[in-house]
Amino acid sequence: LWSRELLPYRVLAKDGLPAVMSGHLAFPAAGSGMAPASLSPFFLRDVLRKRIGFRGVVVTDDLRMEGAVAWAGSLAAAAEAAIRAGNAIILMSNLPSEECWRRCLDAYRADPAFRARCLESANRVLGLKLERLRGEGAVGFAPDYASLSARLPDPRASKHALAVSARAVTFVKPGSVVPMN
Repeated sequence: LWSRELLPYRVLAKDGLPAVMSGHLAFPAAGSGMAPASLSPFFLRDVLRKRIGFRGVVVTDDLRMEGAVAWAGSLAAAAEAAIRAGNAIILMSNLPSEECWRRCLDAYRADPAFRARCLESANRVLGLKLERLRGEGAVGFAPDYASLSARLPDPRASKHALAVSARAVTFVKPGSVVPMN
């Protein structure tokens, strides 16, 4: 595993790879039991962060995939486990349920370690956005919505793309704090 599957991550982490996607694959012989790597603190924190030295953002594969949900028991449990393991961004093929939001919010409010993980993740994502989206000068990257709309023939697709783009951008001013409850 170290000399074959993890070799690209070892090389790219040294070159400053900005983000990786964690997969829902289990490697029981590696020491994490049947937990998928995407939900495993062993893989994400011990191997990827400490041993390999990766400093970027970790993004899950779609949490609605069978490997994550089957191991965690529910989508809400998979979401919480993904954050606890070290993912900064959770992907889902459609909107998370109220149960997902509630479970993660309850953990954020009740568990200082979970809250620290969330803040660490938010800072990683904000740092990556500042590094990659802020151009030289005061104004950074902004999508050209008119051009985007012209390339999307369905008006609903254009509206959806605009809404997704707007939710993906975080504006940060010097001295501001991470937007958390």
